[in-house]
Amino acid sequence: MNSTGPLDLMLSLMQTLSHQVRTPLSVISNDLTFFQSLIDPSECERGISKCRQISDLFKPAQLLVNSSTKPQLFNLLNLLREVFESSFESEMIDLQCQGVQNNLRQAFSWINELLPIESVGFLADKCLLRFKLLSSIDIKDNPREEGPEHLKISCMSEIYAAYAIDASVLPILIDAVLVSFSVECRVISENEFSLMFVGET
Repeated sequence: MNSTGPLDLMLSLMQTLSHQVRTPLSVISNDLTFFQSLIDPSECERGISKCRQISDLFKPAQLLVNSSTKPQLFNLLNLLREVFESSFESEMIDLQCQGVQNNLRQAFSWINELLPIESVGFLADKCLLRFKLLSSIDIKDNPREEGPEHLKISCMSEIYAAYAIDASVLPILIDAVLVSFSVECRVISENEFSLMFVGET
């Protein structure tokens, strides 16, 4: 069963912060724009640029929807082929998944955009995605216990941190979406990680 609670809470928080932060930011930005007509425009450009940068932090959350949207039954493999195109390797099977399709598509699109993925494999019997990366994850601070499957990294946010990718709120939103689909993240080796659908598919 899908767990939409974390995603709904995240979207609610982002919506609240967006209103509380972007409204005063808009006033500041408008004032700076006005001041540009009175003084050297370059004096205000840095402040205006920072206002835009802060405002843009909230845009990704607007691409997701909460659980009030009726869950859909959709073909997971078709969605994966659509997002990862030539990097996706699997035989076509009829695998159904239930949830907000747009959210999962958006999460995979962000993964594809931010990580250097070489290929994506799919094991139908376990609903397991294996992502092979072009370079190795820096796991020196994530020691093994018995082998690669026991690496401490267990969510996309930690993988992005290991790559030192500055992706603002995207990794957190990705994790919230994956939780809503009961997906577990595991690092397999220095250049491979997996996502397993452990809920109903």
